[in-house]
Amino acid sequence: MRDIVFYFVMLHHGDWNKIYQSIKNKERIDEVKLEEFKRINKRPYLTLLDADYPDCLKQVERPPYLLFYEGDLSLLKEEKRLTVVGTRKMSSYGQQMTASLVRDLVSEGFTIISGLACGVDGVAHRTALANSGKTIAVVANGLDIKYPFSNRELYQEIAEKGLIISEYPDGVPAEPLSFHFRNRLVAGLGQAVLVTEAYYRSGTLITVRHALEQGKDVYCVPARADEKSVCNKLIRDCAYLVEEAKDIELSI
Repeated sequence: MRDIVFYFVMLHHGDWNKIYQSIKNKERIDEVKLEEFKRINKRPYLTLLDADYPDCLKQVERPPYLLFYEGDLSLLKEEKRLTVVGTRKMSSYGQQMTASLVRDLVSEGFTIISGLACGVDGVAHRTALANSGKTIAVVANGLDIKYPFSNRELYQEIAEKGLIISEYPDGVPAEPLSFHFRNRLVAGLGQAVLVTEAYYRSGTLITVRHALEQGKDVYCVPARADEKSVCNKLIRDCAYLVEEAKDIELSI
C-alpha cells in the first residue's frame, strides 16, 4: 500500500484530488514507472499509512497522502506547537510584535510553525532560530524549489536546524491555489494559531478558517482602530487578544 500511495503522488505531482480519484478507482500501477519514480525521488517521506505520520494532520480537511521532508522529523512530536502567521507586507509594528512574541514563546518551549513566506512567516522562523528555538516550515511546492527566492538562505537554515515539509514532489512549482491548500497544514500542525498582523483579503484568513474548523483557538495582536485590521475583526468575532506571550495558553 505504501508503494501505491507513493506512485500516485508522484504520478499526479501531489495533486490531492487526482490522487484520491486514482485510489478510489483502483487504477493499476505501472511497475516500470514506479521503479523510475523511486529512482528519481531523492527525498525521505512519510505516507498516511506510516506510524510516524502526525495524528494532527489526520484530522485536517483532505489529509495529505504523503509528506516529503527535510530536517528533523522529531519536531512533529513536540509537545507545544504554535502556528504563527500574518501579512507579507508588515508594518514596523507588526515586525516588532512578531519578533518580540516569538522570542518569548520559544523561551517557553514553543515550536513555531509557519509557511516560509515573506513578512510575518519569515520573521517568525528567523526569530525562532536566532533564539535557539525550534521551527517547522510548510511549503506549497517541491522541496528543491527555494520559494520565495528572497528566503533561500532561511530555507537552508531551517533544513539544517528545523524541519521543512511539503506534500509536493521535487520539481512541482508553487501555484496560487497551492498556497491556499498549504494553509490547512500550517493550521493543522499547530495546537493554536497566532496572527500578529493581517489585513482584509489576506491568505491568513484561510489559515484561521481551517484552525477554527479544526476546533483550535486563535490569538491575535490588536491593531489601531483605523487600520481595517483582520486582527481587530477576529478579536471582535472569535479570537483571543494577545499583548504578550503569557496570554497564549494551549490545550494539551
